[in-house]
Amino acid sequence: MSVSYKCMNRRRFLIFLIVIILIIDLAYFYPKLTGHITKSQYKLEPAFCKKVIDGDTIEIEINHTAGTVRLLGINTPEKGRVFYEDAQDFLKQIENKTIYIQRDYDNEDKYDRLLRYVFYEDNFMNEQILENGLANLYIYGELFHQDELESAQEKARLSQRGIWKKSNSKCRDCIELLELNAEDEYFILKNHCSFQCELEGKDEANHFFDITLSGEEEKTIHSKGRVWNNDGDSLFLRDEDGLLLYYTY
Repeated sequence: MSVSYKCMNRRRFLIFLIVIILIIDLAYFYPKLTGHITKSQYKLEPAFCKKVIDGDTIEIEINHTAGTVRLLGINTPEKGRVFYEDAQDFLKQIENKTIYIQRDYDNEDKYDRLLRYVFYEDNFMNEQILENGLANLYIYGELFHQDELESAQEKARLSQRGIWKKSNSKCRDCIELLELNAEDEYFILKNHCSFQCELEGKDEANHFFDITLSGEEEKTIHSKGRVWNNDGDSLFLRDEDGLLLYYTY
């Protein structure tokens, strides 16, 4: 065998090896670059729930390391708001228990909290909190448990559970949303009744607006920052007792 033939075979082998490495790298990185992640890509990990902070945040210990987990896809009421304690109490069933957590495309949020789905025994906790009406959906991008979460919220909404309980306030049929402009960060409400209405407005991410509408008043409410997601958001309007007056996607 000539030297040139040996060199040719060696080059072919190196090219073949490089192609194999590129295929392996592409298989690993393509889902991360495109967002096409399968449910099997991230496995369930055992963890110990040390403390429930609120309805969507827990302290855990995993591999002898402490950390904070923010439950993915949901937003429970803030402290001092209606159903805050209900959501917190519901999640306390996992306190001092072994749980399983699973990540999605994003690993952490801007506060360095782990973003995770939480499973306890046979229960998918993110889904159950939504189904019990103790949270609203909070989804940016795509999640691979999105269908289950959306279905759970719809069940709660149709059953008027928790945060979806309809108001019996005299203002219930008075308020009309005339416009929601996400790009320019404002919405316009109209009170069609002759009496004053005290309202609370909220988006999916727990940005709040305290609103007073006098009789027959039309008012434009501007946000104080980049609040509304231009690619999709919601507006909740509640009465003075925190019960739902109006909701729109």
